[in-house]
Amino acid sequence: MTDLNIEKFNPTVSELKALVEDSKDLSIKDYKDDEGLLIIKEHRLKLRDARTTITKTGKELRSEAVSFQKAVIAKEKELLEIITPREDELKLIEDTASLELQREKRLIGLPDKKEKLLKIGVEVEDNILLDMDSSQFDSFLNEKTFEHNEKKAEEIRIKEEEISKKEREQELITKAREEEKERIENEKKVEESKKIIEENELKENTEYVEWLKDNGYTEETKDTFKIVSSSEVVHLYKLVNTYNK
Repeated sequence: MTDLNIEKFNPTVSELKALVEDSKDLSIKDYKDDEGLLIIKEHRLKLRDARTTITKTGKELRSEAVSFQKAVIAKEKELLEIITPREDELKLIEDTASLELQREKRLIGLPDKKEKLLKIGVEVEDNILLDMDSSQFDSFLNEKTFEHNEKKAEEIRIKEEEISKKEREQELITKAREEEKERIENEKKVEESKKIIEENELKENTEYVEWLKDNGYTEETKDTFKIVSSSEVVHLYKLVNTYNK
């Protein structure tokens, strides 16, 4: 296996610090002659060489790291392929067994849950209810209760609208009947007024009064007579007799 060691970097930290320290007194004034320029160059080249060595080492270590990473991934996959299938099988067995155990425990509360649902008109298969834990059932019950209440509220609203509509229709019918009754009464009053006027006019008619007298109609006998008049003729009817049963 590749030996990954961060200490492979060369030169070391202390050596690099020493190189920097050796050149700290050099400045622009050292360029005044060839000898000074050469000294500066020598120090720069030492630093350059150290830099290139560091870069080369880093590249080599990264390459080794990538190869090592690939080898680790391959080995990891190889090892996991040995145990993962069996782990998955056991997980399935465990989950199935756990679910069956939970379902058996939930059988105790099943009748109560079904009764709560039936109160809001909901029927659910036992298997579905047994698959729900307490939290899931409460959420399901709340959702169905909300839907039930919404439905009831809508039914009440529709019923109230129907009642209101019938009441309005009944009000219209009652009003129409009252108006018709009033119309008939008004017409009757008009007819009675006309009749009174006609009778008054006839009473003022001497010929008509004499005609009534000639036929036996007087203030004393008028209750035994019935007068029916139209615009052209007056009919006089007389009660002939009565028979008591």
